[in-house]
Amino acid sequence: MATSSSLIPGITQKNIKTNRLEIAYLEAGEGSAAIVLVHGNTSSSLFYQDFMLALAATGRYTIYAPDMRGFGDTQALPIDATRGMRDFSDDLYVLTQALDLSSFHLFGWSLGGNIAMQFAIDHPNALLSLTLQAPGSPFGFGGTKGAEGTPNWPDFAGSGGGTANPDFVQRIGRGDRGSEQFSPRTVMNAFYFNPPFKAAHDRE
Repeated sequence: MATSSSLIPGITQKNIKTNRLEIAYLEAGEGSAAIVLVHGNTSSSLFYQDFMLALAATGRYTIYAPDMRGFGDTQALPIDATRGMRDFSDDLYVLTQALDLSSFHLFGWSLGGNIAMQFAIDHPNALLSLTLQAPGSPFGFGGTKGAEGTPNWPDFAGSGGGTANPDFVQRIGRGDRGSEQFSPRTVMNAFYFNPPFKAAHDRE
């Protein structure tokens, strides 16, 4: 679980066991409308803390931000890439069911946008609104073509994570929090955000 120093006051981290996997999520606010925020690749729910507090301050929303499968503090289980985003979409569905969210607003950023689109395809009646920030394809990271997501290759091979700098990947695995050229913090501040903006809690 996230350490208390990783959480901004007003944010609570919780954990729920579903029939698919154990999911960690952040929660803020006590409003009547629910919003679910889905994070992007090589990130976690912690990216949303400031946004969650801004939404909570309106008094209108209860905000949930899960760590998706294999990210943050959620259980790391295999993903079937031939299903595109459907493993993630199914995970999100069981979480919203466990939280008794019959209808809610859904926001997805980057990979989270891919997941949110697949969720909207799978469960359109659950959504009050769908907001996408720089999304990819709901067919996943494998190479596809056409409106139906036909794979370019039988094994769904594509660029995916295979184009990531190996040093960057190794630094993620080591939990690097430094500021060297290929450290996750440096990559995040250079490519996730528009410099000179820098997140106040960029170590987390």
